[in-house]
Amino acid sequence: MIACTAVRSVYMVCTCRQIEQLHKCEIIKETEVKALCAKAREILAEESNVQRIDSPVTVWLVADINSIYL
Repeated sequence: MIACTAVRSVYMVCTCRQIEQLHKCEIIKETEVKALCAKAREILAEESNVQRIDSPVTVWLVADINSIYL
């Protein structure tokens, strides 16, 4: 069982339950997936090292001969 360190609301309890279901490879409702995505977006928006960018985005990965990414 996944333990939530800070269960502060019913929403957090539901989120933990949904994550437990996903860990067990159980199917959750589309509305629950959307709610989890919205919560993840909310959490990431608060991070100082995450930058919002508009799409479309082209990502180029460049590596040297030893596969060290530059």
